[in-house]
Amino acid sequence: MAVYTSNVNRVTGLSGIDTESMIDQMMKAESAKYTRLEKQQTTVTWQQEAYRQLITSIQSFQDKWFSTSNISNNIGYDSFWNNYTTSIKDSSTGLDSNVITINSTTNSGKYNINVTQKAETESITGGAITSNISTDKTATDIENSIKQYGDISLKFNLDGVSKEINVTKDELNGKNLEDVLNDKLKTAFGTTSSGDAKVKVTKDGSGKLTFSPTGDGHSLSVSDGSERTNGVSFTQKGALASGVNEFEISIDGYTAKVQFTSDDNTEDKKLSKIQEALKEATNSLGEKKDLNSYISVSKSGEDLVIKNKSKDSETEVSIKVNGGSENKQTLNPTGSLSLIGVKNSTTNITLTSKLSNVFGEDFNNLFAGNNDEITLNFGGKDVTVNKDDTIQTLINKVNSSEGSVKLSFNEVTNRFNVESTQSGANGDIQISDTTTQNFLKNITKIDVVDKNNSLNSKYTEGKDAIFEVDGIQTTRPSNEISMNGISFTINGTGSVSLEAKNDVDGAVKKIKEFVEDYNKLIEEINTAVTDTRPKSSKYDYYEPLTDDEKEAMSDDEIEKWEEKAKTGLLNGDEHLNKFLSSLRGNVYKSIDIGGKTISLYEIGITTSKDWNSGGKLELDEEKLKKALEERGDEVKQLFTKTGDGIADSIKNSINDAIGSTGYLRKKAGIKGTTSAANNDLTKELEEITKRLAEERERLYNKEMAYFQMFSKMEAAMNQQNNQMAAILGMTGQ
Repeated sequence: MAVYTSNVNRVTGLSGIDTESMIDQMMKAESAKYTRLEKQQTTVTWQQEAYRQLITSIQSFQDKWFSTSNISNNIGYDSFWNNYTTSIKDSSTGLDSNVITINSTTNSGKYNINVTQKAETESITGGAITSNISTDKTATDIENSIKQYGDISLKFNLDGVSKEINVTKDELNGKNLEDVLNDKLKTAFGTTSSGDAKVKVTKDGSGKLTFSPTGDGHSLSVSDGSERTNGVSFTQKGALASGVNEFEISIDGYTAKVQFTSDDNTEDKKLSKIQEALKEATNSLGEKKDLNSYISVSKSGEDLVIKNKSKDSETEVSIKVNGGSENKQTLNPTGSLSLIGVKNSTTNITLTSKLSNVFGEDFNNLFAGNNDEITLNFGGKDVTVNKDDTIQTLINKVNSSEGSVKLSFNEVTNRFNVESTQSGANGDIQISDTTTQNFLKNITKIDVVDKNNSLNSKYTEGKDAIFEVDGIQTTRPSNEISMNGISFTINGTGSVSLEAKNDVDGAVKKIKEFVEDYNKLIEEINTAVTDTRPKSSKYDYYEPLTDDEKEAMSDDEIEKWEEKAKTGLLNGDEHLNKFLSSLRGNVYKSIDIGGKTISLYEIGITTSKDWNSGGKLELDEEKLKKALEERGDEVKQLFTKTGDGIADSIKNSINDAIGSTGYLRKKAGIKGTTSAANNDLTKELEEITKRLAEERERLYNKEMAYFQMFSKMEAAMNQQNNQMAAILGMTGQ
């Protein structure tokens, strides 16, 4: 039944007449217009799809050859045409040389270059910054702590190699702690080539210890070794036994009390209740404290194990079980590192290290008088330094101040470096401020006054680069040189031959690929405008199939039919012909370059003589190669000249077609843009959809009228039949 048919149930055919079939036949004639609109709708949809496929091909061509994100493949940019091969050869051996490195070139050339002096930037690399691991306890205090609290275990790491050092209280009988540690560290890490221990322990005048690696550039760190067990915990026997109803624990005047009930009938339940009670311990004033920060509790059968959680101090606990007598226990500190009082646990200096941690009192004393910051002057620009600055933030402040010097730090050698921002003989390190001079000398070990001092620093004098080009000597303040379109870097001294050649074969290869892609695009569009619509009979074209027509065909038959129905839908299209004509116009044009003209024809690129090709290009590779060799710059300008060059002309043709106001965009729209819903074909489809709805409504009303007409006819016939039957009944027939 047709799409416009009502779903209302009808009672027909009581008279014996098949009104349903009769109306169906009558409606087929009425619905011819509706069918035409449906086919028109499908045809327009196919046309839009065909346009958009061509637009996608145009976009792909545009993206490949005219993209600003890949200028090396953009035929309108110089970088596309700068196809040069370069070489640097030693003048005496003919072998590759690294005296010079070519960075880029936009020109051919061959030069003999003799470098006698590299350019140098005036710089001073300071002495090595040393950072030691020190203690804030004296050796005597540490020895007493070990004797009081028991053995310690320390893990030392030297340049990535870890060793654990253990010291027992028995080893200190008759020996100094530093001697014991030195013997153990020497055994663990060995000695240098000169016989010195790689890690040393020394004692300053106040008796405090210092751990340091031997030599510059080494990293030493120390951490807790194996967990300490001497007196750090004790076991309260039977605290979790079945007969225990009360438990009480006190630390620093805070007490946690527990009353066990009949539900607390396992060790786990009692332990859990004790842990909860520790959170709410109170003192005599009713103040609360969480004792879990002091100790940890665990179980061992019916026994309660109480362990100190503090690394640096002992903890005294008081236990009562079932209201019995008080059991006081002192738990030793758990941390070996804290036991010896280490202030900083590593000698490693990084960019994120705080200046106050690295340089200690020498740095902090700069802020005397409660000053939060000091002002220094680097290269004529003020820089503010505060107590929280790291090495990196100090460097950032100096280098962003735009002064005439810059600062850096090497994490491997632990040395600062200051240098002029201007290379060459005229680039001086200019720091005249006395406070800044003292800061550099005392903190970073850089002496900008006596540049060749005895701070184990390295001074480099600023020098110009001196070199000869084909026998003519010249100087430059930098090692970055630009000469006749060739950019290179001087790396050292020596005599070399520099050569840059235009890679004509590479350029020919890329242009050939461009021509091939251009021809593919032309062929696709030309096919669309020249393909004619095939006919299904002498007078009829292949058109979209209706649902009824598809029911009578196989899937393969439907596919072949629709393939023919889609052919030639853009035949003779004015928009596509306009685009082809515009592209052909670009090919025929000549470009004026300095009073001379040049065209694609002159460099071996012509249009096909076959008029059916639609304007495809033909390429004479030998002629193009010769043109590139003899007129390379002119060939480049033929394509790259702004405004009327081949590249800009093709881009303009494409933009006119698919740009924001392009005629193809207006006609069919482009997916992913607002034009997809705002174009001529979409508007046409919307109008067809509207007309289909109106036609559907008309057909529905028409069908209802037919049903009403036949219903009245059947009612009249039934009435006549009834009357006839009554008459026959009266006559006895």
